[in-house]
Amino acid sequence: MRPHHGLEFKTGVLASLTRGHENFSTVDIGGNPGPASNSSLKGSDVGVYAQTAISPSDRWELRTGVRSDNHNAPFAGNKHQVSPRVKLSFFPTGKTRCTVLRTALPPDQRRRSARDHERGRQRRCDRTHPA
Repeated sequence: MRPHHGLEFKTGVLASLTRGHENFSTVDIGGNPGPASNSSLKGSDVGVYAQTAISPSDRWELRTGVRSDNHNAPFAGNKHQVSPRVKLSFFPTGKTRCTVLRTALPPDQRRRSARDHERGRQRRCDRTHPA
């Protein structure tokens, strides 16, 4: 779908809750007790995002946004991360979109290979409608 002139704003929330119980024990080959657990497990994930799309013409679109995630897992603790995002697209025809710029801070800020880094910054054109 081609962008329209104007401004678009979107927000969203995704949440999940996980609960369970683990009960296990281990022994080594000599019959000696090993790791064991009998505990309740609780975890949750909550993600919130906001995004703006600005289309000054039929040929250009700028999308900016931010995503905030909170992950709470048993034995791992509570992790919070914020990921800003920017994407600039050019539409040379009604059926082709070229991504001129696309950047997003990786959610866990992990290291990426040089090839992955270049792939994320390269220009890419694709059809917006099936042939």
